[in-house]
Amino acid sequence: MQTNVTSRVITSLLNRYYPKREITVTSNDPCYITPAVKALLWRKNQLMHARCIDEAGTLARRVRNIITRHNTKWLRSVSTRKNARDAWQKVPECLGCSASAAATTKNPGRRGRAEIIAVRRLAS
Repeated sequence: MQTNVTSRVITSLLNRYYPKREITVTSNDPCYITPAVKALLWRKNQLMHARCIDEAGTLARRVRNIITRHNTKWLRSVSTRKNARDAWQKVPECLGCSASAAATTKNPGRRGRAEIIAVRRLAS
């Protein structure tokens, strides 16, 4: 009984001070766009519109570091000495021009599959 009450109190406090936000990640987004990155980009855009350029620059550096780490980890398995063709096929994917995005630009009526993920917003 006591743990049930404690759990409800903690949950209500979390929902009050750190509300959940829905972030939509579609199949058209590059593979390095995670819900966390998308939330950071949304926050950066809000700061830019509010003319808080320094804070927005800090968030832009964080996003850049996250994307760079993801791409470095992803490209580490490609050997340019063994097969240069595989390495060059990874370049458009790294830049966000994956096969699904290319197919979408050829057929503009096709929409990507949306995946809605609830993320708890943390204080900045």
